[in-house]
Amino acid sequence: MKSPSRKNCHFVAKTTQTISEVLSTHFKLSKDAQSLLFSIGAIYKNKNRILENETLQPKDHLQIYLTPKRYPVERIDWKKLVIEENKQFLVINKPAGIPVHSTEDNLTENVLFQLRRTTQGELWVTHRLDTAVSGLMVLARTSHYQSDFNQLLKQRKVSKFYRALVEREPQRGLLKHFMSPEEKTPKKLSPEPIKGWLDCSLEILKVEPWNDSEGRAFWEIEIELLTGRTHQIRAQLSWSGSPILGDKMYRGRNRAGFTKSHLALHSSRLEWIDSSGKHKFEIEPNFKLI
Repeated sequence: MKSPSRKNCHFVAKTTQTISEVLSTHFKLSKDAQSLLFSIGAIYKNKNRILENETLQPKDHLQIYLTPKRYPVERIDWKKLVIEENKQFLVINKPAGIPVHSTEDNLTENVLFQLRRTTQGELWVTHRLDTAVSGLMVLARTSHYQSDFNQLLKQRKVSKFYRALVEREPQRGLLKHFMSPEEKTPKKLSPEPIKGWLDCSLEILKVEPWNDSEGRAFWEIEIELLTGRTHQIRAQLSWSGSPILGDKMYRGRNRAGFTKSHLALHSSRLEWIDSSGKHKFEIEPNFKLI
């Protein structure tokens, strides 16, 4: 069994040599393997990400992710994912299975990098969707609009609606919990207030039966997200006994083709008003295509 330590390796130079020489002699990597690690930003020198071969001096420190996590960005037509584009913002239909921004071991295989390359312009993240979640999200074209949109989010002036497939029928109406402020996942919830814990609110607007191709019965629901906490919808639905299909972190199971890489959760509608007027975008989930 391969040692987990090979995923994130460290090397301290004792002599003057290139990074490529270290990768070849010390880690036995081929030229193609080295090229991949450089191209996706999986190598750091003295805590700075390195994208091409450089010369090391004695005591220089290398951190190398030998098995970086990969994401299938080459399969995606990024131009077709753009729903709206203007001078202030970009609205896209994010694909499931792709992170919004770079990870520690992968600089390029993410929504932000790919769309910057596709649109040949700068973009700023205004809000995020989990890697395994699909649907509508807004990217700012300027740092000023990013600030404006973030302010709207803080003031709860952006209406967010989601669709999900769940294993058990939930009750319509308001769900309110309190979430631990700890950063680790899965998130902990309480139905009662706890000092320092964050309030989480969502409303289940619609609940309808949904059958997969094998005739198994599930439920399709529509949600309005009233607060925007990390993993909030996933955690609240699980705590309430209706986990999302594919969401193994929150007691969901692989069903109807959904897995931890592609949850049955979709950002389906966004509405907000800014200085240029009212904006409303809506896109159906591809649940029927699974």
